[in-house]
Amino acid sequence: MQVSLLPEFEASTAPSMSWERESSSHYRVAIEDASEPFILTLSDAAASGWSIAGLPQGWSSEPIVVDGYAIGWIITGTGNAELSIGYVPDALAQRAIQISILTFVGLLVTVVALRLRRSKPRAKRLRSKKSAVVAQSPSSADAPHRSASELLILD
Repeated sequence: MQVSLLPEFEASTAPSMSWERESSSHYRVAIEDASEPFILTLSDAAASGWSIAGLPQGWSSEPIVVDGYAIGWIITGTGNAELSIGYVPDALAQRAIQISILTFVGLLVTVVALRLRRSKPRAKRLRSKKSAVVAQSPSSADAPHRSASELLILD
């Protein structure tokens, strides 16, 4: 990333700048002591998806192509600024990847839960008394009759 002066201001002093690359398509830029228009240039290819945000009130930016390929902005304003520069299509692609991963994990958990649920032995309630196994608890062993809830078929 570089800061250049417009040709008509070549004799002037460029503002000081520090920057941090947060990802392959997002930068934070701190501009200090800007006193006249300057060109802020990234070494990334110019494309319509690049945007600049965080311009203070009274500041403006105009996108331009620098050296035939790079994205740049003519920045007009005085003082200090904290800018955020990003490539919007890349941010959308990253969000789509995150959603895809979450969807895959959710489907994987669902499949595993269904398989575990099907693999457990189940007991079915008996609607008729044929081929029933009578479950007897010690307290009901002496009872003269059984309730319907005690008749079970085991798989």
